[in-house]
Amino acid sequence: MQTPHKLDWTPKQITGFWDYQSNRPSARENYFSATHGTQIAKYTRRWLRKSPSVRVLDMGCGTGAFLSALAQVSPGLLLAGTDFSADSVACANSACQSIRPSPDIRTISGYPTPWGDEFFDVIYVIEVIEHLSDEMLDAMMTESSRLLKPGGRLIVTTPNDEDLERQSTCCPNCGTTFHIWQHVRSWSVSSLSTYMRQRGFEPVRVKATLIEPFQIRAAAWLARLLRLSRKRPPHLVGVFKRCARTSAPNPAALPETTL
Repeated sequence: MQTPHKLDWTPKQITGFWDYQSNRPSARENYFSATHGTQIAKYTRRWLRKSPSVRVLDMGCGTGAFLSALAQVSPGLLLAGTDFSADSVACANSACQSIRPSPDIRTISGYPTPWGDEFFDVIYVIEVIEHLSDEMLDAMMTESSRLLKPGGRLIVTTPNDEDLERQSTCCPNCGTTFHIWQHVRSWSVSSLSTYMRQRGFEPVRVKATLIEPFQIRAAAWLARLLRLSRKRPPHLVGVFKRCARTSAPNPAALPETTL
């Protein structure tokens, strides 16, 4: 085996990785949105505006598990989703075909996305920001700001203070080391809040918590109360409000960041 060296993920490699994962049923079943989507939808539904025409975008929707959960927990939403992986979007469209109104789920190759300025009331970014380079992260936040209505909510989840080395592995052929789920960065309450403020999103609530079914969550908190477990909560949930701006950015002027 060659000397171990860290993988520098290219856009082509990232797309290929998620195309591959989306075609593996056992992997899809373990996606965070598949195992925790219903809990996230319930936890965050208070921030969905009570209106007959709430437009919600799942940015980085993967195979559609979270869109399905949203439709079950909060019926009647006007749902949309995007992903860079065409195979993932194909799975999402199949998984969401029974939802009414039908979600608008699209494969994108970069920003801006096809929708107009201030089109959405809420944007979800579920377990995505830990996968992105600086360039892609900034481009996603610029696009989110463009797409959200004034006062619209950006809802983000990500692992809490993740130790990336714990789930890293090494290819025995080439010596490349990488996180098994393609994570490239770790976030805390402080770093997520600071970054979002810099990008024009005011924190409404940013919390490290447990996003689990009630029975598991109750047992975990009881163990903590009894000092049997001192582990930090594994998840971050951040709710942010799009700050006011004097004018919406021109989509033609956005950086043409592509995957």
